[in-house]
Formats: sequence, C-alpha cells, structure tokens
Amino acid sequence: MSGELNDRGQSVFYGKVGGAVITGNEDGVKHVAMSLAFALSHLGYTIPP
Repeated sequence: MSGELNDRGQSVFYGKVGGAVITGNEDGVKHVAMSLAFALSHLGYTIPP
C-alpha cells in the first residue's frame, strides 16, 4: 500500500497525521520513537510536535 499514489503523484498517506504513544524509560525507547517517526514521515504522514 505504501507504493500507491494519489492523482497528484503523492503517497496516499500524504497530508495525513500520524503518531505513536511510547511509554517507558528503557534503553531503546528513543530508537523506537525515532524509527516510527521516520517511517511515518517517509510514507508522507505529518508528525505533530
């Protein structure tokens, strides 16, 4: 589905808002948050602050 485009040639996810709630303070939490945010933004999602 990530390869599908709209009529403007943009990802079908372009302009949508995405996010994740990650709790905890263990090693790797920042890496998980970074990976998820990167993957969502790469698909075209907007990641709010």
